[in-house]
Amino acid sequence: MTTELCGRAVDEVRQLGLVLILVIAALSLASPAAADAGDVGYQDGSYAGTTDPTGTKRNESALWWNDGSWWAVMWDASLPRGFYVFRLDRATQRWTNTGTPLDSRGQTRPDVLWDGSHLYVSSHKAGTYAAGYPSYLYRLSYDGQTRTYSRDAGFPVQINNERSETLVLDKDSTGKLWATWMQDDQIYINRTAGSDASWGTPFVLPVSGANVSSDDISSVIAFGKDKIGVMWSNEISDAMYFAIHQDGEADKTWQQSRTAIQGPKTSDDHISLKSLEADGSGRVFAAIKTSLTNPNSPLIMLLARDAATGAWTSYPVGRVSDCHTRPLLTIDGYHRQLHIFATGPDEAGTCPLNGTIYEKTSPLDSISFTSGLGKPVIRDADSTYLNNASSTKQNVSPATGLVILAVNQTTKTYWHHYDGLQGDTSPPSAPTGLVVSDRSTTSVSLTWSAASDDVGVAGYQVVVDGTTVGETDQTSYTVSGLVCGVSYSVSVVTFDAAGNVSQPASLTAATSACFLFADDFETGNLAKWNTVTGLTVQSAIVASGSFAARGTANNNAAYATATLSSGQTELYYRFRFYIVSQGSTGLFLGRLRRFDNVAILGVSVNSAGKLSYYNSLTGVTTTSSTIATAGAWHTLLVHVVIADVQSQVELSLDGVKAIGKIDSLGSAPVRLVQLGENASGKTFDVAFDDVVVDSATLAPQ
Repeated sequence: MTTELCGRAVDEVRQLGLVLILVIAALSLASPAAADAGDVGYQDGSYAGTTDPTGTKRNESALWWNDGSWWAVMWDASLPRGFYVFRLDRATQRWTNTGTPLDSRGQTRPDVLWDGSHLYVSSHKAGTYAAGYPSYLYRLSYDGQTRTYSRDAGFPVQINNERSETLVLDKDSTGKLWATWMQDDQIYINRTAGSDASWGTPFVLPVSGANVSSDDISSVIAFGKDKIGVMWSNEISDAMYFAIHQDGEADKTWQQSRTAIQGPKTSDDHISLKSLEADGSGRVFAAIKTSLTNPNSPLIMLLARDAATGAWTSYPVGRVSDCHTRPLLTIDGYHRQLHIFATGPDEAGTCPLNGTIYEKTSPLDSISFTSGLGKPVIRDADSTYLNNASSTKQNVSPATGLVILAVNQTTKTYWHHYDGLQGDTSPPSAPTGLVVSDRSTTSVSLTWSAASDDVGVAGYQVVVDGTTVGETDQTSYTVSGLVCGVSYSVSVVTFDAAGNVSQPASLTAATSACFLFADDFETGNLAKWNTVTGLTVQSAIVASGSFAARGTANNNAAYATATLSSGQTELYYRFRFYIVSQGSTGLFLGRLRRFDNVAILGVSVNSAGKLSYYNSLTGVTTTSSTIATAGAWHTLLVHVVIADVQSQVELSLDGVKAIGKIDSLGSAPVRLVQLGENASGKTFDVAFDDVVVDSATLAPQ
């Protein structure tokens, strides 16, 4: 019977024995072993019957987070032996076999991808490259009611027919799965074609540097929302390479590879490749091992890709004298922290192949790792042979915590480390010097002095009447969308990357008094106006926001009027206008009227484009030399004081005074304002926006 048929036969037995599996699992994994003096971390179950089930070179992931729990693909030494889906109880730190079987073949290694809808598990025979050993893809679905995974029909399917040291999986934004491995001294990739169950023919990565040694490996990562990247070691050219495929392009169309690092002995076959998921910027990081031998040279390094330029920068993590190996990278996106785990000697100065799992951390935005072995997070005091730490492809946070799974290669038992990632718990200081720096009828602007924090201020939250309205990393903020003439309780609090919040700095802030009338047309209608003829609201030509009014006339009127709450003997009338076209005659932009609708004056642009006003009581037109050009937005401000023969008229265009005159406007106050032209017989096309009428001074804008 072939290996493949044996595996399928055992799977059938395991499916029939599901109840027995769960009973045995409950008995054999009842709780982590009691910690001995000197132990660090949690001892778990046996993996007798296979080797290195968490992988060896750290680019494969055995864990994932979903639905409030950590999960893992782990080997169960109980009969029938094989890989199963396990779930971690964080309260007891106990792994439980959920009974969902995967690959039953020993000496295989999984790589796990959870995309929020399906669980993908690749499984390959591990070892030196050889043909005739199928690698499979399992796909599983999750039931939130029973908190179990089940294998989807039609799976597993074959990815390739090769034994390899590693095989890594990821999924691009189009839904295509990609896998990579080293085969026949070349970097190979494969991808799905149309569905998860249909894989194409594997091919050599079509970029320079893909011809490698028999000791090299590769890894794949989805990043930047629309790209797939492959990183691989090349001990022939002493380099780590990275190549990019743009999602949606032809499968064999790849950007030319770039060196992430290159130099004598800077390459070794250890890669842990991750991307920052929090901001989608395309930042990629890799923990790698070099082949350097000088005691003070870097042995473990962190490579960081600049999303804008694609260039890579290297940072030392551990020296040759520290004797780290098998580096594993995880990213805490919430705290913006890098965590690197590596196997190291139980005591400094020795250099075994296995020992204790150590952790080092660095801020993501200012990368720097302390010297030395780091903090021990998994240690078996009785048998210091821990190695091969594995975790998740996902970024982690305080909501998930962080779990690392490793193995003792002598006792053949799993061990794990759990970190709740609570991190910094000290609150920052409160902002000082909070003041209102500006105000309008619908907004207040705030400024304050910078706060401090023992780790670093991440930003400030602005709270209005108990509701958070915004965040900023600056020391100023404008609260908009307020109501005119209303006082608000405003607070500003400081927060840091760990989510700690300061005491508030508070004050009462009032908006400016309400205008007599205002319309920016953002309601999308002309409901504020009492009468409307020929004027519409549109979005093709706007000065601000999304909408503006527009009057298009061919021998017809296009205007609107609004009635003020009371007559005004001093009035400011401001609006913006855009002349698309006008005929040979002048164009009235607006009028001021008495309570009985009799016009007092009208503001116009004559046939030469000059700004004018017409005194409707005396019949006299006053024309300025100021020209309102067509095809551009202008701001018109009209200021009138009604005082019979000592009335005043001032017109400003775009902040520049065009007319200032003592005139006779009668004694009746202004009660109606008009926008547009009410007379027929003219041809024009003009847009209006940001209309404001008030008795107090208006800025010319």
